[in-house]
Amino acid sequence: MLATSDEAGHPSSLEQVHWHLTLKRESWYVMSLRMPREKQLLDENWRYAQSLRVNQPSEYIAFLKTEARFKGCGLDDLPKHAILLHDAEAQEQIVRLGYAVEDYRFVETGTTDPNVFWVIHGKNGDPDFVLNRGLPGAGGVATQAAELCALGIDSMVHIGTCGLVGDTVKTGSVVVSHGSFKDAGATMLSPTAANCSDPVARPDSGLTAGIEAKCSAAGIPHDVATGYTIPIYYFQPADLIYDLITGEAFPAGPPVGYFEMEQASFFQTCVLMGKRAASMVIGSDRYRLVDGRLTHVFEDGVDQDAAKLAMIRAALAAFKES
Repeated sequence: MLATSDEAGHPSSLEQVHWHLTLKRESWYVMSLRMPREKQLLDENWRYAQSLRVNQPSEYIAFLKTEARFKGCGLDDLPKHAILLHDAEAQEQIVRLGYAVEDYRFVETGTTDPNVFWVIHGKNGDPDFVLNRGLPGAGGVATQAAELCALGIDSMVHIGTCGLVGDTVKTGSVVVSHGSFKDAGATMLSPTAANCSDPVARPDSGLTAGIEAKCSAAGIPHDVATGYTIPIYYFQPADLIYDLITGEAFPAGPPVGYFEMEQASFFQTCVLMGKRAASMVIGSDRYRLVDGRLTHVFEDGVDQDAAKLAMIRAALAAFKES
């Protein structure tokens, strides 16, 4: 049973969450009284998206290159491709790819954030690439993507996990993202009026199509879906999940098949900097409505390491043709 309680007396189980949801429609009028203020705050995010930009990532990279540890080496002439891998065992995945210590070097750039990456010299037909251990959430991924772009990366793929919504995505199937509904961070990173008015942050279509083709060629089970970027992992609102499953959150579509924490800001950062981005995720847990009740289970039997390795290989294969 999923715990959803706190000391303030919120529901303590999914049974109580169900009871809570039955009161939702009755309280809608009260909630609507707050909407003008919430809408005003959202409108402010949209308005700020059109602002001039300060604190450029290129300035920070130029500063890093003045430090003794990076003078004359380290941050120049990096590969043009990068993978942002959300996994504590990022280096183990390098070994699983067949690389030895002489094939890569480790770089720590984190003076403002704990950022680390490996520069890998490709072999067996793989291109040279950077493997960046992903930081969670909009702030983490937007910082990493911006710095990679400033370092000369042209194409990058985000790889991680997600929470599945309903039964659109099959258990164990890799999800190739066709976009993700924006959070506040992605909204502020929307650079043009046309981009700003689109509630969905979208990946590069060419790179995404290449990844889909490589997954199909390699026999990697995969689905395509649109996600919802949520800035929190724990204490997620039951009402939101209910509305994502039923389609009430975004009745105009597209339907939401999963939610995760980074995609929207990742895509928008790359749009802002004129770079190509794509994302693949694997489901780690799933929410369903069963007889009108919200249920939550972890996806047992899914080999996360194998799935992430397959996603890395698909990304590298797509890089070769980009």
